[in-house]
Amino acid sequence: MPTHGYSAFATAATCGAITLQGGAVSDSYDSTTYSGSGTPAISAANGDIGTNGNLSEGGSGTVINGNLYTPRTGVGNCNNGNVDALTSNGGATVTGSIIEMPQAWTPPTPTIVLPSPAPPTTALGIDSSTTCASLASSLTGGATCSVVPSGGVNYLTIQPNGAVPISWGNVTVSSGAKVTFLPGTYNFNSLTVSQSTTRLNIGDPRPVGTAVGGIFTMTLVGTDVAKTVDVNSSGTLAVPSNRETSFVMNVATSNQSNNTPVNVTGGGVFENQTYDPHLFSINYAGTKASSVSGGGAAAFVMNSPNADLTLTGGSDFYGSLVVKTLKDTGGTKLHYDKNLGSFFGIAGNPLLTSFSWKRF
Repeated sequence: MPTHGYSAFATAATCGAITLQGGAVSDSYDSTTYSGSGTPAISAANGDIGTNGNLSEGGSGTVINGNLYTPRTGVGNCNNGNVDALTSNGGATVTGSIIEMPQAWTPPTPTIVLPSPAPPTTALGIDSSTTCASLASSLTGGATCSVVPSGGVNYLTIQPNGAVPISWGNVTVSSGAKVTFLPGTYNFNSLTVSQSTTRLNIGDPRPVGTAVGGIFTMTLVGTDVAKTVDVNSSGTLAVPSNRETSFVMNVATSNQSNNTPVNVTGGGVFENQTYDPHLFSINYAGTKASSVSGGGAAAFVMNSPNADLTLTGGSDFYGSLVVKTLKDTGGTKLHYDKNLGSFFGIAGNPLLTSFSWKRF
C-alpha cells in the first residue's frame, strides 16, 4: 500500500474518523501534465479515501469521486461499540465502491531527528525594512545574506553555507517582508509568517538555470510555544514554480501541552506553485492537532498519522494526507495527485482481490 495512495487516510478506528461535509469533494489530477498556467486539470475519479474506521459524509454537494477503503463493513448510523464503514446523509455520495481491507493499516510514524545543539528560543523578527546588517550576528557558520531594495521594501535572500545549518529561535516574518531562504538546512524553534503581502520563499524563485536548487530541510523544535508553524493573516509560505527545490518540513513534538504543530488560518497559505506535492512534505510524529486552510496552490503531502487535522476555508488542497482523523466540514476539495505513488510507494498490508494477494 503506498504511503500516499489516497487523497486522505485516517488511522483512527472510530466513527467519523474522516468527516466530510459542506460540499467537500475528493477527486484527482496528474501533476506531471500541469502546464504551469492556471490550475491543474481535474478528473472526477481516483479520489480514493481510506480509514481504519468510519467515513461520515453529509450534504448534497459532498462527493467522494473514488472508492472508500476500510476494514469496516456496513452502512448507516455509527457508534463506537459497532463502527461501520460509511455514514452518509443529505445526498452525499461515494461514486466508487466500499472496499473492505482485510486488516487495519498502520502507516510508518515519521522519524524526526532533533538538532543538536537545539536552536535558541529567542525571538528573531524580519519585516520589510530588515537589513543584512541587522541579521549579521545571526548568520553563523558562514551563512550569507543579500538584499535588493525595491519600492521601499528590502528583498532579503538568506543562504546557508553548504551543509552547515542555520540555527534560529522563534522566527517571525511579517509586515510585508519579502524573504527568500535558499536550499540548505534550517533549524528553528518556531516559524510565523504573518500579514498581507508578506511572502517567504522556500527556495530560489529565479528561472531554471539561474536558480540555486537543492534539498531544503527545515526542522522546528517547538519549545515553549503555542504554535510551532503559524501562517496567518494572509501571509504566504511559498515553494517556487521552477521545480528546483524539494522542501521537507519536520515538526517536532513540542513540550507545550496546548501546542498546535501546524496552524495555517486567517487567509494564510502554504503555496506550492508547481502543484507537485512530492516537492513539499510535512512530517509530524506527535499527537497534537493541526489546522490548515487550503488555497489556490496548497499542494503538499502530510505525514501525521497520530494527530488530528482540520481543514478550513472551503478552498482546495492538492496532494495527500495521512492523519489520525480528518475533519473537513467547510467544503475543502481534496485533489489527489496520481503521480505520488511513484515517489512514496511502500509495501503494505496485502488486500485480497480476485482470489489473489495484491499489494496496492
